[in-house]
This record gives sequence, C-alpha cells and structure tokens, in this order.
Amino acid sequence: DDVVRYKEGIFVGYRYYDTYQVAPEFCFGHGLSYTTFEYQNLNIQKTEREDAKITVTCQVTNTGSVAGAEIIQLYVSDKNATIEKPLQELKEYRKEFLKPKETKEVTFILDQTAFGYYDTNSKNFKAEAGRYEIRIGCSSKDLRLNSTITLDQEYYF
Repeated sequence: DDVVRYKEGIFVGYRYYDTYQVAPEFCFGHGLSYTTFEYQNLNIQKTEREDAKITVTCQVTNTGSVAGAEIIQLYVSDKNATIEKPLQELKEYRKEFLKPKETKEVTFILDQTAFGYYDTNSKNFKAEAGRYEIRIGCSSKDLRLNSTITLDQEYYF
C-alpha cells in the first residue's frame, strides 16, 4: 500500500546493546591494535551562552613499543532525561596516530546539539537543563574517563 512503518526507534545497534546490557561478540567501536593506549587527564570547560559550548580535552599515550592508531570516542549520557533515551550516545570521535611512548592531547568541542533531541511538542530540537555524563574511551564498552556536567538552562535550536 506504499506505506512504510518505521518501528526501530532510537534503540538501534550499540544504543540497544548498551541500554539493555546485551553483550555482542564485538562491541561498537571495537578495534584491534599491535600496541596499547592509556587515557588520562580529562578536562571539561563549560561556557553557557546561546550555544552551550563545552570543550573536552584528554591525553592519550601509546604505552606500547610500536606505532599505532587509536580512535578516541566521546559519548554523552543524559542523567535525568524526561523522555526515553539510550544509556549513551556517540557524539564525537578522533583518530590519532601515536609513536611509541608518545602522548597527544585530544580536544572535542560540543554545543547544545550534543545534548539535544527533537521535541515533537515544540517542533524544535531541544537540550534540557540537567546533568550529563561525558564518557571517553576506545569503544562503547571500554570507557576509561568520565565526568558529569550540568546545563543550567534549556536550549532550543
């Protein structure tokens, strides 16, 4: 009848597995390397204006004996959502090449869109005021750094 019904909703892939604690054989973002990496020194700076700029930095060190690449992933978890949301959502990622024992600082810039969703009542995208956890790691199940921030106001965009 030329009608397509979309029934999956927001719980697709890693969003489903993480929210409902399902352990797939390989989690989202999983990769293999010939070296190892250490994450440290998570720093979050918040500037709440019309766009809620959040600067997130961390350091990643190649602790192995060979050069390698790491994909650093940033997830956001809404700690007091008023609607149904996944446990966490991937918002940014960076691929960094590091020599043995090399450390790089990785920077992510987030705005209100990283915390928002489409609000069907107002017919706008909206980021609610409240607590959000910033999580950094190399996959959706291997999160090595985290910190909680608070948005003091709602944003519409």
